[in-house]
Amino acid sequence: MIGFEPSELEELQQYKIMTGCVVPRPIGFITTKGPQGVNAAPFSMFNVVGTEPPMVMFCAGDQDDGTGKDTVQNIEANPEFVAHIVSEDIAEQMNICSADYPMGVNELEKVGLTEVPSVKVSVPRIKESPVHFECKFDQSLRLGSRHHMHIGEVVYIHLREDIVDMEKFYINIEKLKPVGRLSGPRYAHINDIFTMTRPYLNDNAVKRN
Repeated sequence: MIGFEPSELEELQQYKIMTGCVVPRPIGFITTKGPQGVNAAPFSMFNVVGTEPPMVMFCAGDQDDGTGKDTVQNIEANPEFVAHIVSEDIAEQMNICSADYPMGVNELEKVGLTEVPSVKVSVPRIKESPVHFECKFDQSLRLGSRHHMHIGEVVYIHLREDIVDMEKFYINIEKLKPVGRLSGPRYAHINDIFTMTRPYLNDNAVKRN
C-alpha cells in the first residue's frame, strides 16, 4: 500500500485521487432560475442525504475569481432548484451543458432539451430526464477553502411511468439506465447488477428492501 497525507498533494492531485477512487458517482443535473434566466449544469458530487423529509445535496466549487458558479448564484437569488437523474438518453446533452457558458446562457436551449413547468417551484424541469426532484433550498455548508455543499428538501417528485412500480415503490434500474461519473472524461453504464440480501440479526428489524 502507498500512504500519504492529503496535505502533501496539490489540490488538483487530491481531486484526481478522490474522484478516481469514489466511483461510480451519481450525477445531479441541476436546473436553477435567476435574474438572468435558466441555468442547467451537471454535478457529480451529488447524492441523497436524508428521508422524512427527503433531501438531496450537490457540491460545487467556487470559480477562479472566488465567486459561486452560475447555479449557486441563481440559488442565492431564488432558493429553489430541480435535480434530475441523468440517463443514457441524455448523457451527451448533459456533458455539453458542463461547459463554462457565460452567465445568462440557457444551456437547455443550446442542447435541444425541453423545459417543462414544475409544480411546487418556479424553476423549470427537463422533460427528457426520467426523474425530477423539485427542491426548496435548505442550507449550504462550507467545505474547505473553495467548496460548498448545497442541500435541498425534495418537495415534489416526477417519475417516468415505465421506471417505477407504484404498488411496491420499486425503481426499475434497467429501465432507468442511469449514468455514473468516473474520473476525467470517463462515465459508466449501470448494466452489470448483482444482488446481496442484507442479513438481519433481529427478527423484529424493519426491512426496507
